[in-house]
Amino acid sequence: VAGCAGSDLWLLVVSLGIPPVCRPPCEGASMQLPGSCAFAPASARHPQRHPLVERASPRTTSRRVPWHLNGFERHSPWSISMSSVSLLPCPRNSATCVSRGVGRRGNCAGTCSSTSGSWLTANDSPGSDDDQAVVLDLTPPEVRSGQRSRRRDRSAIGKQRKQVPERDGDTEPADKVASRRRSLKINVDLAVYKAKHLSKKGDYASQVQARKLLEYWIHKEPVDGRLYLTLSRMVERGDMDYARSLLDDGLAAVEGDNEHLWQAWASLEARAGNVGQARKYYDASLAANDKHAAAWHGWAVLELREGNSRRAMELLKKGIKRRPRAYLLQLELAQLFAKLGDATSARYHFARAAEVGYKSPGMWHARALFEADQGAHGNARKFFAQGVKVGRRNRYLFLSWALWEKEHGQGVSAARQLLRRGVKMNPNDAPLWQAWAMLEAEQGDACKARELFANAVRADATHQPAYTAWGVFESRQGNTAKARELWQQGVWTDPMSPSTAYSFQAWAVQETKEGRLDVARELFKCAIKADPRSVPSWEAWINMERDNGFYTRADELQRYYNEVRSEMNYELSENAVTLLGPSNLGRLSGEDTLVEDARKLINRWFAFVGSQ
Repeated sequence: VAGCAGSDLWLLVVSLGIPPVCRPPCEGASMQLPGSCAFAPASARHPQRHPLVERASPRTTSRRVPWHLNGFERHSPWSISMSSVSLLPCPRNSATCVSRGVGRRGNCAGTCSSTSGSWLTANDSPGSDDDQAVVLDLTPPEVRSGQRSRRRDRSAIGKQRKQVPERDGDTEPADKVASRRRSLKINVDLAVYKAKHLSKKGDYASQVQARKLLEYWIHKEPVDGRLYLTLSRMVERGDMDYARSLLDDGLAAVEGDNEHLWQAWASLEARAGNVGQARKYYDASLAANDKHAAAWHGWAVLELREGNSRRAMELLKKGIKRRPRAYLLQLELAQLFAKLGDATSARYHFARAAEVGYKSPGMWHARALFEADQGAHGNARKFFAQGVKVGRRNRYLFLSWALWEKEHGQGVSAARQLLRRGVKMNPNDAPLWQAWAMLEAEQGDACKARELFANAVRADATHQPAYTAWGVFESRQGNTAKARELWQQGVWTDPMSPSTAYSFQAWAVQETKEGRLDVARELFKCAIKADPRSVPSWEAWINMERDNGFYTRADELQRYYNEVRSEMNYELSENAVTLLGPSNLGRLSGEDTLVEDARKLINRWFAFVGSQ
């Protein structure tokens, strides 16, 4: 469009809605015409800074700027340079019309900004030193100061959220925990997996490393319940109070909204014999999520152990109603009906469990054992085979199937073939090697049995039952020195394990046969201290005292044993601890080398257990 801004032709073009090419204003033309462009004189290229104009950094990031030019464009795709700026009254809604000088392309661009907002220009092409972007803030000064203070507050809050506060042992408030920046879920998954892998190694250094790893991640991610759950299970056997405190801290961090932590705590209390607390925590788990099948199952198993079969059946039926596809509940209910003698209902629920849990080796194992008890040998063999098909690494299927074939099936040859097949699929499974060795020992092949026992220990050096069984075998073969050496190795593979009781018991029985009753008593004390629930250890000790004419001591031991079983807390009373304590160890000193070795081991073991 020819002519100057303000001419008649120019006004006609503007009224038709056509964007004009920016022209210098006509002499005497009104500067408030809609869409007019105004220019500051060249002498005013660098005027004094207007109080509403703030120069931005030359490195300001380019962005699209909102603008109005007769309502044609909302966002400018251009990158515009500013050589001069002038502020003119805007005829639209009491805003301010901002005009710009001609850039390198010879175009003019302008915008109107409402009184409640601010206007941000865009940079020109990078590398222009003489042109600088400007920020026009048209808000009143008092409003701008308030906005800046709020921006500073938000920036400070953001910095505080990025900082992880140090824990001083107390639980942090929920609002602070929620404001933390969460780590990626995959990182927590990898940490839990690595900790479990280290824990399975069995050695003390790996256990410590796994514990430190989980404690670090608990400090970093205090609202992730998996970390508390994994660590509590690791430390439960050695320090039950610490396991309780971990679960308590985890529930406090998530404000009690985690059914898995409640269920884990309930199971812990159930194993400790605190039935009332276990019931309360199972109830809390179901209050958090009434579809949590593990809580229904654990509570039902607890009631079954307490002899409340009717209550257990009610819990299982309620759980199945809320989780119809939870095969574990169907399986437990089938086993309950089998225990009560209702084979028809048991088969029905076994079939329901197989519909949804057909990939579970444990389900097929339980169903095969049920059919074997019912005398249906064909169904038992079919279900055993199906279980092995879906779970080739399940040792329990191979062990049960081999034992069943040996006693009720096709005999020793079929059992040997199954065990050979099992160790071929699982070469590092010590129980399978041990079972095969015991089978060969029963058949009288001592050389083959020793070879298989050695393979079992080589496959898993921490498997205590392999040492105990091998020691019993050598004892029966007359190699008592070798047997004692194996029992000692079994004790020190894991001194805090309840399985240690069997090594002490086997050793005590051997000393009883050789007439060393004092040594046998001290070994029985170690067995009971290692596992107060070990029924064979209690019975073997009581029988030893009666067989040798110590009836008063046998009756006293029987009374302590009845107290432990009736209270269901599996903790020894003070009198029992005094009786079982290492008070008579000094009497074991003597010239006999075997007695001296036993005394050293018992002293060392009691000292180790007392330090834990």
